[in-house]
Amino acid sequence: MPQAVKFTLFIVCAVLVGLLFLLWFFYRPIKKIVWRKAHEKLFYHKALKVSRDGDFYLINDLPLKTGSQSRLVIDHIIGGDKFIFVITDRYYDGTLNAKANEPSWYYYQKGGKKIDIPNPLMENRFAMDRLSIASGINTSFMVGIVLVNDDCFLNAFESDESESLLVPVSQLEKIIFLYEKKPNIKPFVSKELWQTIQDLHELGEKNHD
Repeated sequence: MPQAVKFTLFIVCAVLVGLLFLLWFFYRPIKKIVWRKAHEKLFYHKALKVSRDGDFYLINDLPLKTGSQSRLVIDHIIGGDKFIFVITDRYYDGTLNAKANEPSWYYYQKGGKKIDIPNPLMENRFAMDRLSIASGINTSFMVGIVLVNDDCFLNAFESDESESLLVPVSQLEKIIFLYEKKPNIKPFVSKELWQTIQDLHELGEKNHD
């Protein structure tokens, strides 16, 4: 092989290795910036991917009335074969001191500022209860999920399986598929599930007015 060709190949390989190193070095900070600026779209795309992979139904941004002048919005509802997954999105740029049964949590924002926030698991549970009242779906058929960004730091805490789950976004598909594979749980009747999803869609359209 001519010396010039060897030199050219060396330069090309060196450039590629350098680019890969830069990509590896800057991947996490770039990902963090992207998530901070576009987390709503990224949560949506994750829910959409899980729904497509599992051939599940998906409803986004379902509004529910909670009183004469107030309402809440459920970020995603995934209609699986065995469960209805009620998902609340939360982006936290910092650390959470999570306690399952406490009404508020400590949230340490970037820079060290400490604030109290409502327990998102309880907020999700409230959304499930309101959905049950509005739709007639028993909460025993629902699984509540609070979806958080992967780089949110969490303390270890115990939660009851009957309560809502706190799930990093990268684990959403795994968690949903684990529930859908549970033995001794009968799947929904296909036509009834389809009708339920249609009813929820119509409920959302009505509450958008």
